Amino acid sequence: MEQQAIWAIGIFLVIYALIISEKIHRTIVAMIGGLLMVVFGIVDQETAIHHIDFNTLGLLIGMMIIVSTTAETGMFKYIAVLAAKKAKGEPIRILILLSLITAVCSAFFGQRDDSAAHRTRHLQHYAAAARPSGAVPAHADYRIQRRGARRR
Repeated sequence: MEQQAIWAIGIFLVIYALIISEKIHRTIVAMIGGLLMVVFGIVDQETAIHHIDFNTLGLLIGMMIIVSTTAETGMFKYIAVLAAKKAKGEPIRILILLSLITAVCSAFFGQRDDSAAHRTRHLQHYAAAARPSGAVPAHADYRIQRRGARRR
């Protein structure tokens, strides 16, 4: 096995163990793991930054801000208590009501549809990198485009 692969597996296992132990916050541990991969030359900085999806990060940060602000108001507790009262304390009814409430609330936070095009570009990039010539065969390109089109 190549030396870089051994280092990568070792870093991964140590970082995973730290995340499981919860001694240090998982965000900090994950950042340290990524930093170690770059420092040891397993992944170069340009490649690491290229694989960060900033649209997803922006969406997640925005959702976390909305959820933390809403949680401080007590709205989630209010909805949970209201659902439990409407279900008359029956666990199955509570589960069904909370699932329906979650589905309705999720409908208001629409997902951007450009993710299919983004995935298609990444698949084409990896397919080209896997071929010795760097060219994507016509049939593979067709399959990748069809896969991306179905998800839209």
